[in-house]
Amino acid sequence: MHNEKLIKGLYDYREEHDACGIGFYANMDNKRSHDIIDKSLEMLRRLD
Repeated sequence: MHNEKLIKGLYDYREEHDACGIGFYANMDNKRSHDIIDKSLEMLRRLD
């Protein structure tokens, strides 16, 4: 009941979350690979 009083209009503080994050992938054996692209794209999806 107390939370309902804090919600005004379309804004709902319960939908807020941190938007910070960092990700880094590297191929340590210096070989070209599409796998690193797949992993990087998955990392970006998870940061959102």
